[in-house]
Amino acid sequence: MEDKRRNIRWQVNKDAKMDLLGDETEHLNCVIKDICVRGVRICVNQKLPQEATININLDFCVDVSLRDVEAKVVWRQESGEANAYGLSFERIRDMDKTKIYDFVHRNFPQEIRKGWWQG
Repeated sequence: MEDKRRNIRWQVNKDAKMDLLGDETEHLNCVIKDICVRGVRICVNQKLPQEATININLDFCVDVSLRDVEAKVVWRQESGEANAYGLSFERIRDMDKTKIYDFVHRNFPQEIRKGWWQG
């Protein structure tokens, strides 16, 4: 698979909670493997709709939560009991983009430096 990303993904490997918003909100435990302001790679035990656009809330720190983000399920890969997904943020508030950057900068500064050196 060819990597077509314009933004570097920061490796965080952080436990999180994701809410699938809809008629009945579904709460899922997941692991954020990597994240950037345009998307995220998550691992979750449940299956998400394939190649669909979903609305989510994503909580991955006490003070960091993204609300009502519209994300497209771009790919899925099975890994044992878990499923890895690539989500592309189709609609995300600028404030949430800032939260992502601040979270990574505060908790994983080496990822910011590594991304800067790699261009």
